[in-house]
Amino acid sequence: MRAVHRAEDAFLGVLLGTMIVTAFAQILLRNFFDQGILWADALLRHLVLWVGLWGAVVATRRDRHITIDIVSKFIAPRCASAVRVVTDAFTLVASGIVAYAGVRFILDEMDSGTTGFGDVPSWILESIIPLAFTVIALRYARYFVVHLGEAIRGKEPPAKDGRARRCRRFFSSWRWPARRSSR
Repeated sequence: MRAVHRAEDAFLGVLLGTMIVTAFAQILLRNFFDQGILWADALLRHLVLWVGLWGAVVATRRDRHITIDIVSKFIAPRCASAVRVVTDAFTLVASGIVAYAGVRFILDEMDSGTTGFGDVPSWILESIIPLAFTVIALRYARYFVVHLGEAIRGKEPPAKDGRARRCRRFFSSWRWPARRSSR
C-alpha cells in the first residue's frame, strides 16, 4: 500500500511541477519575448483541474479531507462515531453520483469529438473527474465499513487536536438534575 501512496504523491508532484514550469515559461515568454506557447493556457486550465482533484484523492487517503466538524464539538464521543459513519455514507454516495455523472460526461465528450488543445481529445483531459471521484468513493466505502465496525464496538474516534477529549470533559462536567420519579 505504501508504494501506491508514493505513486499517488509522485503523480501529484509531477502534475504540480508541470503546471509551475509551464506557467513560468508562459509568463517569461510573454513578458520578455512577446510570444507564448499557443496551447499553454488550455493545458494550465486542465492541470489545475487535475491537481485539485488528484489532491482531493491524496487528502482522502488518510481521511483528511475537508470536513465541517461543528457537530462533533457538541456531542458525546460515542455519538461522534455514529456521525462519522453518516458522513462517510454521505460522502460515499455523493462521490459515487459525481463519478457516475463524470463517466456520462466523458462518454458524451467522446461522442462529440471535441479537442482540448491541438489534437488532444477533451475527454482525455477531463477523465480525471470520474477517476478521482471513483477513487474517493471507494476510499469512503472502506472508511464507512471500518467506522461502522468501530461504532458498533463502541470505539470512540481518535482525538483530533484534543477536541474529543475536550468534548468528553465538557459533557462530564455537566451537572444533570436528579430525575424525579413520576407518580
